Parts: sequence; structure tokens; C-alpha cells
Amino acid sequence: MIRSILAILGGFIAGILVIALVEFLDYKMYGPAELLDYTNKDTMRHFITNLPFLALLILCFAVFLGSIVGGFVASQINFESGETNSIIVGVLLLITVVAYLLQIPHPMWFWLVCLVTCVPLSYLGYFIDSSYLYKDTID
Repeated sequence: MIRSILAILGGFIAGILVIALVEFLDYKMYGPAELLDYTNKDTMRHFITNLPFLALLILCFAVFLGSIVGGFVASQINFESGETNSIIVGVLLLITVVAYLLQIPHPMWFWLVCLVTCVPLSYLGYFIDSSYLYKDTID
């Protein structure tokens, strides 16, 4: 039980760190030249709507990669419950992404892509786990 909790926590932290790293790189490439008032929703809406498509695509990639890494790490830490742990990590990342999307306005297609892919890509991280691919040869 404790190993499953640590696996879920480790996968969630790994997913968040990957998302944060990719978003940081995206911000460095496409961030505003001047300081923005991040508490003003109109300013943020104007900033997001004027972002190039590639900047939003990189943000989607951050969620994709973070979900895969989160599911992979969760199954690496505890493979016996790896499938369940990766799904739980995907749900936690989905909740985090929804909180992020509620704070900063994004286009509807961005919402749909992120909401539909968090849990399945986290589950994909479980299948990428090499111990799953070769579990019959480990014994």
C-alpha cells in the first residue's frame, strides 16, 4: 500500500515537473517582452489569444509528455499495481490541468485536447514501461 502511494506521488511529481519544464521553455521562447499582470483575466486572455499556434501546441506537448512520464514513473516504482497507479496519476494530472485551464483562459480546442489525453497517455506510460514488455523474462 505504501509503495503504491509512493508510486502515485512519484509519478504525479514527475509529470508536473516535466510539464513545468516544457512550459518554462515555451515561456522563454514565446513569453511576453514586458511584464504582464497575471491577475487580470482580460490581459491574460489578450496574451493567450495572440500567442502563435506553435506556442499552444508546445503547451499541449507539455501535457502529453508529462502524462506519459507520470504513468511511466508510477509503474516503474510499483509495477504490481502499475496499471492502477498510472490511471490514478493521469486523473491527478487531469485535475491539475483543469485547475490550470480555469485560471488562465485558453482556446476550446486546447481544452478538449488536454482533457481527452491526460488519462490515456498516462496509461500509455504504463505500457512503455520496459518491465511490462519483458515481464515474462524477469522471473
